Amino acid sequence: MRYIALLLVALACGSPELDYAKAVVEAEAREDLARSELAKIERELSRLDVEIEVVRTKSTTDAERENAKAALDLLAKERKKLEGALETQQAAVREAEVAARKVRIQSKQ
Repeated sequence: MRYIALLLVALACGSPELDYAKAVVEAEAREDLARSELAKIERELSRLDVEIEVVRTKSTTDAERENAKAALDLLAKERKKLEGALETQQAAVREAEVAARKVRIQSKQ
């Protein structure tokens, strides 16, 4: 919503302001998208942690424990992949924040 308001103000003011508004909107949209992807990965990690805990607590017999061990190994591999994706996305969020900040600073000059 704030993006739309910023663009409407820029349209009313003229070209330099429009360029500024467009740059800010694009930078903030990239930042929002990066944060959204980060939140998805964090939710998936939480879901995986719950699933791991369920598998750990449900196994009571030897056969169940053996099956649980195999399941836990698979879940651990999946978790490791998600942790890597989380680190990558955290870096993307930081880059988007810096880019948005730079656009705001450059546009004000």
